Amino acid sequence: MDTATIDSPTITYLLFNTSYFFSMDSLNKSVQPLDNDYEPYETTRLGTEYDAYQSSTPNLSEKSTSIDPRTDRLISRIRLVLRFISLLVSASIVGVLGHAVGVYQSTKDEFVTVKAGNISMKVWLRNMKMKPTYVLLIVASIATLLSITIIIASFSKAVRRVTNIGNLATAIVSMICTILWLVAGAYYKSDDANDAMHFNLVSYVCRHQNNEALSMQIGNMHVLCGELRYAWWAVLLMGTVELASSATVGWGMLAARKKVSYSKI
Repeated sequence: MDTATIDSPTITYLLFNTSYFFSMDSLNKSVQPLDNDYEPYETTRLGTEYDAYQSSTPNLSEKSTSIDPRTDRLISRIRLVLRFISLLVSASIVGVLGHAVGVYQSTKDEFVTVKAGNISMKVWLRNMKMKPTYVLLIVASIATLLSITIIIASFSKAVRRVTNIGNLATAIVSMICTILWLVAGAYYKSDDANDAMHFNLVSYVCRHQNNEALSMQIGNMHVLCGELRYAWWAVLLMGTVELASSATVGWGMLAARKKVSYSKI
């Protein structure tokens, strides 16, 4: 059959089939199967969500004992007030004992003349027992530094609030200070309680507080005795304060038993 004799309907049919073939081919190339991207996505998502090793676990240092917020604030404020009291009292002990030791060191080689018999004698005993005073002075200095340290650390929320770190810091500092105060106070008072051995600073000063000759050479012995006596009573106060501070740790732990869960700070 000659190409010239091809009728019009035949030409139209051939053109329609050719265009349909090319259009379907381009459509198949542009559309990708869903399975190619969906399966890797699901594998990654499920592995991330349910992998125990990739799940975020809070650090123990960031955990706080879950208690009532009002109780938390109350305990935190009581701890801070007690720590400020401890700082002020221990610093005052350092001040009065430092003054007493300074007076002793500056006058230990001086002499006083006794009117009866015109005899010169040293203002202080040759075998003056200064060790108890030095020990208490060192303990008061250590307690002051510890109080300053924990007060500065209280600017951190982890230490200031009733947290694991806050409880631990309070317990350690209070325990150290309580032991130091008890031992130093007992040692400081041991010679003073024994009437046969008045060789330490507080006993000697208080025994001669009305001695005018010593007061003229050393200074006001009555005031000096009052300072040394204050140091002893302040030791008792410090022991009470540190025990009260330790009690706040037990209070926080008791309040936490009502809620056993932990939350981040």
